[in-house]
Order: sequence, then structure tokens, then C-alpha cells
Amino acid sequence: MLLFGIAVALTCGVLIGVQPAINAEVSRRLASPFAAVLFSLLVSTAIVLPFAFLQDRAPIGPAIASAPWWVWLGGLAGAAFVTAGITIAPIMGIALFLMIVVTGQLAAASFADHFALFGTPKRPMTLSRCLGVGLALVGVLTFRFGRF
Repeated sequence: MLLFGIAVALTCGVLIGVQPAINAEVSRRLASPFAAVLFSLLVSTAIVLPFAFLQDRAPIGPAIASAPWWVWLGGLAGAAFVTAGITIAPIMGIALFLMIVVTGQLAAASFADHFALFGTPKRPMTLSRCLGVGLALVGVLTFRFGRF
């Protein structure tokens, strides 16, 4: 199961790695970054919706209505990532954009783990985790400003 999880994660990484470029092309064709975001999210919805109904669960209902306010941040994050990928990644370069995104993800995830936010188990911030986030930041700076 671990190998399957690694393969899925790697595949997601590859897809996310090219997503900003693909969505930027959609934006050029539609002449609107927001129309491109809408297109991307509609495709996502069309793909996921049948699976939601196959599980005999409506995608929206009382369970969401009674959920904490922060569950809406997931949709906000997706829309923000797609919009930033369309508008910012082509300017700074996709690789640098994604390096910065990943560094932000590591920092936020470490914070969420440490404080057991959003219903996750507590995983204390250790020196090695701090070092990992710091190395990611050094990687961004090296990638951006390094002249090797």
C-alpha cells in the first residue's frame, strides 16, 4: 500500500507541476484568467461528481452545513492556487512558483501538525522539521538568486 501511495503522490506532483502551464494556456485562449479558473474547477467538479453520487452521498448537505467554518478554506485554497498559477507562474517561471508554493505548504503543514489544527493528530515541531522548512526556503533562494 505504501508503494501505491508513493506512486499516487508522485503522479499528483507531476500533474501539479504542469497544471499552471496548462491553465495559463486555457487563460490565453479564453482571454481571462478567471474564466480559466472556472473552466478548471468545472472540469474538476465534473470528474468528482459521479464518484460522490456513486458513494450514495450528496456532495452538499447537512454534514457540510454543520461543519466548522474553516472547511470552506479548502475550496478557497484550490481556487487561489489555480488563479495564482495562471497569473503569476508564467511571469516568475513555473518551477520557481512551485518551489515557493511547496515551501509555503511545508511551513503551513508543520504549523498545523504542531498545533493539531483542522482535526489532524499532533506532531510536534522538531528541530529536524524546522531544518527541513529552512532548507526548502534556502532552496527557493538558491534557485532564484544562485548563479552556479
